[in-house]
Amino acid sequence: MSSVNTRRRAGRPARLGLTLTFGLALVGAACGASGTSTGAGAANPGAGTQASQTPAKVGGSMEVAAVWTGQEQTEFKKVLDAFTAKTGTQVTFTSTGDDIATVLRTRLQGGAPPDVAVLPQPGLLKDLATQGALKPIEDVAGKAVDQHYSKDWRALGTANGQLYGVFFKGANKSTVFYNVHAFQAAGVKPPSTFDDLLGEAKTIKDSGVAPFSVGGGDG
Repeated sequence: MSSVNTRRRAGRPARLGLTLTFGLALVGAACGASGTSTGAGAANPGAGTQASQTPAKVGGSMEVAAVWTGQEQTEFKKVLDAFTAKTGTQVTFTSTGDDIATVLRTRLQGGAPPDVAVLPQPGLLKDLATQGALKPIEDVAGKAVDQHYSKDWRALGTANGQLYGVFFKGANKSTVFYNVHAFQAAGVKPPSTFDDLLGEAKTIKDSGVAPFSVGGGDG
């Protein structure tokens, strides 16, 4: 998830955001086709660990889509090659670039989505699940998630009571800073909810200070 940074002068971090990367299985919502069983299984890191101990030759083929390009794409293909060697499943990797939401929605509308998508945005999972575009993976990944993940991680991969995604990476990004003096001058406190953030941002704006700034040059 990404967020903006408030202008900082004698500031301190207000809250932390996570970039959460996870795999999920998609179905062709436009044509009502179901995803392949190998696709759902590939979204389960717990199953992958078991397969490394006792390789199961599954066979077949699948497509995995993710944002990675360049060296990241090259390294991820090594992972997929190892998966193919252990399972016999041929994997095609599709790089979507940073606009993965648009690419997936276009593929879904055409009735030809990838079997598995690796997303950096938990909100996109919930959007796709609401549209009926995802295949639940409770049967193939539920026990592994309960065994190896906390309830918070399961909740992040769940929508409408169904498990759709398994997280395998988390990074501390998008820290939000706040200007202590600006907050004191406007008479507001660090917000604890998003609604509070919006309300207090308006108060800060009314005090004559721009409430948000983005460090665009920081990458």
